[in-house]
Amino acid sequence: MPLIVANPNPNGYINPVLEWDTNNPLDGIAWSASNFGANNNLFGAVYGILDTGPESLIPTWPLVLRIEFLEPAGVKWSKFMQNIDPGPNAYQKPENRGGLERPNSVVFSRDGKTMYVVDYGEVYTNFQMPTPFYTVGKSGVIWTITYTGG
Repeated sequence: MPLIVANPNPNGYINPVLEWDTNNPLDGIAWSASNFGANNNLFGAVYGILDTGPESLIPTWPLVLRIEFLEPAGVKWSKFMQNIDPGPNAYQKPENRGGLERPNSVVFSRDGKTMYVVDYGEVYTNFQMPTPFYTVGKSGVIWTITYTGG
């Protein structure tokens, strides 16, 4: 989860819009269009915590994050897309399977009505192997979310 959102600085320095925990990669971000029903919103793919980094301040599981820029100022974030239970799809109960594994990018169609979420697929770590990270073949997918509202 975000550590600080829209950190105002009274001394006039430029501050980040969002600070993020180092062990919860926030990858591939994209601006939405009004055709998606969310004008001027930023969406980001959250890869999810890795078992190899420092302890996370707030462990985050795979999801798509929505960041709304408020007028006249401020930022509001929310979970836009996530699995039913915490964790990647591979760790879901059988009845909840079919969700996010490791989303790593978000893009929008040219007409702005469809969001594409690139999902890297299943990733495992095993420090007994020469290369501790390995993937499951053919587990990567591209999700589509299309705005159908008025």
